[in-house]
Amino acid sequence: MKKFFLLALLVSAMMTFTGCAGNGSGSFDNAATLSSDDMAGIEASLLVDRMLAATVISDGDANLLAAAGSGDGMFRYRNRQYRSLNSEAGLGLQRGTGACMAIVSANSMTVGIEQCSIEKLAGGEIVITRGNGSAITVPAPDATGDVSNITVGEIIWEVTYGSLPEEPLVELRNTRSGVKLNISENDDGTLTIVRDLSEVFSGRWAENGDLEMADRHGKRARYRYGKAN
Repeated sequence: MKKFFLLALLVSAMMTFTGCAGNGSGSFDNAATLSSDDMAGIEASLLVDRMLAATVISDGDANLLAAAGSGDGMFRYRNRQYRSLNSEAGLGLQRGTGACMAIVSANSMTVGIEQCSIEKLAGGEIVITRGNGSAITVPAPDATGDVSNITVGEIIWEVTYGSLPEEPLVELRNTRSGVKLNISENDDGTLTIVRDLSEVFSGRWAENGDLEMADRHGKRARYRYGKAN
């Protein structure tokens, strides 16, 4: 029943972002806004997903990073399709044409116009420092390459990355406020965020690294570091 309810919400949000929604009243209000903490958590979960994907793929096939500029291809990670691109800066990962290309190396990540650093600590923890100096701390991945939480600033988010096509990309729970976010990402790069199983937001991770979101009326805004641009 929970999966069916989420599916109904996701379909409605996708129609809104692509301009196919009707003008009738609905049972939820997309005009409600995501908080700065919500936005920062969403951005962090996408950054961590790309970093973990690059780590798993490059460890599994060293040839992906063997030669700069050796071409691009497609691969699946957690049953999701990614476009991969070898470059001098690292392994590029993208979900959908026109979506953000994250280029990941051993100690850095470039997302659009933003340059992040990646530091692996002695205990296995990973710290991603973003372009504005804010940090995302990730515990050492387990044997399957998964993590159970991420820390964004002072907020700890419990995370569950989906491994089946019908599951969200990631489920987040803010351990401070209790807010739950389900984030789905289609193969075309479209994002759908469901907050507390009731409020639905749609958007995409834009090419320049901004998080582009739309309300139910089609009004769009761009965010970075949890704040509107």
